[in-house]
Amino acid sequence: MRFLAFITVTVLLLPGTVSAADFPRLGPEPGRPDSVADWSGFYFGANLGRPIGSTQTDFPISNGLVLHPPSADMSGVSGGIQAGYNWQAGAMLLGLETDFQGTNARSSLQTPCVAGICATPTSAHYDQRISWFGTIRARAGYAFDRAVIYATGGFAYARIATDAYAVAGASTAALNRSRMVGGWTVGGGIELMLASNWTGKVEYLFAGFDRIDSTMGAIGPVTIGDRSRIGLNIIRAGINYRF
Repeated sequence: MRFLAFITVTVLLLPGTVSAADFPRLGPEPGRPDSVADWSGFYFGANLGRPIGSTQTDFPISNGLVLHPPSADMSGVSGGIQAGYNWQAGAMLLGLETDFQGTNARSSLQTPCVAGICATPTSAHYDQRISWFGTIRARAGYAFDRAVIYATGGFAYARIATDAYAVAGASTAALNRSRMVGGWTVGGGIELMLASNWTGKVEYLFAGFDRIDSTMGAIGPVTIGDRSRIGLNIIRAGINYRF
C-alpha cells in the first residue's frame, strides 16, 4: 500500500502531468462577468398572447373607381410554441428563434349604402380570419444578473381566410378564399431566469403581412376587386426550458 501511494504521489507531481484543463472550471467563462448568468444553448417553450390589429381594405372597380372603407379592427387570442438557440459573449447575447401560433384573430366590416345616395340598394360585408401564423427571427440582447433585454426581428407568415360579398339590387358578387401570405416582424422583450433550467418572458411583436389581391366578381357591367393588408400587434407571455 505504501508503494502504491508513493507511485501515485510521484505521478501527480511530475511536470506536465496535470494542468488546469483537467479540473472542472468553477468560475464564469472567460469574458463573462460574475453577475451575468449563462444563457447560451438550446431552448424550447410555449406562449399565450393577444393579437390586436387592423385590416385595411380597398375595393377597386373596373370602371376606375376605388372604394376606401374604414379599416376594420382585428383581435383575438393566440397560443403556440417556440424554439431557439442563444450564443453569448460576455453580457452580449445573439440568437435565432422560430415560433408557431394558433389564433382566432378576426375582423369584420359591414358597409351598407346610405339611403338617398345609391340609386340601387347596395351593401357589402367583409370578414377576415387568421387561423395560424408564425415567425423566424434573429434576437440580440444584453444580459445582466439573471435577466436579458432583447430586440428581435425577421420573417412572418400567416394563413388568412377571406369571406366577402357585395349586393347591388338583384346582383351579387362573393369571395371565399384562404391563402398563406408572408410578411415581416419586429419587436422586443425581457426574459428572466426562474427555477432550475426554466425561464419566463414577456414579449411584444408587430407583424405586417403582404397585401392580398383578389377578385370578388361582377355586378352588372363592373367587376369588383379586393385589396387587403393586415397589421398585428402581438403581446404575449411565455416560458422556456433550457437544455
